[in-house]
Amino acid sequence: MLYITVMPLCSAAVLRTRRRLGGNAGFASDPVSDPCRVLALLLSCSGTSAGKGICWMNRTKDIIKKRLAEFLDTWVKTDHAYARLLKRWDITLPMCWILEYLYENPSGLEPAVIAERTNMLRQTTTLTLDMLEKRGIVCREPHPTDRRKKLIKLTPHGTAFAGEIIETMSAVECEAMSQFTDEEQRQLINNSRRFYEAIERAAAEKNPKQEIGLKKNKNLMTSEKT
Repeated sequence: MLYITVMPLCSAAVLRTRRRLGGNAGFASDPVSDPCRVLALLLSCSGTSAGKGICWMNRTKDIIKKRLAEFLDTWVKTDHAYARLLKRWDITLPMCWILEYLYENPSGLEPAVIAERTNMLRQTTTLTLDMLEKRGIVCREPHPTDRRKKLIKLTPHGTAFAGEIIETMSAVECEAMSQFTDEEQRQLINNSRRFYEAIERAAAEKNPKQEIGLKKNKNLMTSEKT
């Protein structure tokens, strides 16, 4: 049962239809005051099982969109929180990602690998590496087996610099995570993973080529769990 009384049903049906048609198009200032229009809306939105299904689906879709907007807004705010923290070292989030990968791979990484792991465009990666190199944080060295390629490494100064950033960020993240109970932490991880996997599947349906990336990432996540 969608509604208990007739009047709420009339009002809700009219308002939903007005939104679909855009504003007050085709309605008097008080849509419920026109019995003919109300009756037509009732027949179209609730008079048949198909009509009920369509209205329910539209309502459900609106709710999902609203919740999704709230959820994604937390991502944006989280990014802003990280960005404010990183201002202490005058670096951006992309710079931080690069430093973290290089810190975990002291033998160096190719620019193409860095671009892939950070999901950045090659040109953006090159410009970011140039800025870090000018500050003496990273250096470019010849590739040991391919003269056409370069390896990006942290300098001694860059290693200490990246270590300080990673240690500070880890402390902040651990403090934030500790605000949740053990069960809440597990739920957060599981639900985040489910959302990620759902996004991957939905995106793969729109872009068949992405199926390869989906399988690759799934294997990566499986190996990380073990």
